[in-house]
Amino acid sequence: MYTYIIMKRITITGFTEPQRRDNMKLFKLTDKEGYTRRGQEGETKWEEGFTLRLNPCENPRLCTSDVIHFYTNPNLAFLLNPAHANIENPQLWEIEGDPVVENWDKGGTFSLTTVKKLPKPEWTKRKTRLVQIAFAKLCSTAANEAAACATANADANAVDAAHVAACNATYAANRVAACNADMTRDTYTTCAIYYAANAAMYTDYHINFAELADTAVKMVMGVCGLQSCL
Repeated sequence: MYTYIIMKRITITGFTEPQRRDNMKLFKLTDKEGYTRRGQEGETKWEEGFTLRLNPCENPRLCTSDVIHFYTNPNLAFLLNPAHANIENPQLWEIEGDPVVENWDKGGTFSLTTVKKLPKPEWTKRKTRLVQIAFAKLCSTAANEAAACATANADANAVDAAHVAACNATYAANRVAACNADMTRDTYTTCAIYYAANAAMYTDYHINFAELADTAVKMVMGVCGLQSCL
């Protein structure tokens, strides 16, 4: 029963009201030619110095045409890309905008300006599998910490659901390490992330996924040895 609840609520976990931060540095992924939603409604060609503006609306929602989407962390952007736009060989951009809505994984704005192209993170060229493994394990650990924070006074259903989500995150993380096929590994990495987000939601536990993504990259790219850090 609780697995069903988790999957039903998975798209709304971790919502937070954004802090107002004028022209903060943000990030966006496009295809290699600078397009988003190519061949679809809302297709946009991004270039340096280009600004896209939408008409503001009340109560803007993510995953709709209410807003222009962005990421706050480049490593998290590439780790989440398979679950979001799934852009093949994406181009990373530094952008500026004023967030009007944010979730733990992405945010939205009414106006966005591209600043410049950025190189892809080095790990995406040769260490993707290892970073996914490290990141999924960190998400699993965070999910179990979230479940452990549930108190005896908490709603029993929420506590149970948090523990189920943590178990699912652990299973997904183990599958990431065992998978050889890129598509399957992408799927289980996504599952580990979203189950961790649900475990946090059920227990009001904060998980900084951008920080986890950066930590995973550091673990793999030589700041410390992978085996000793996992």
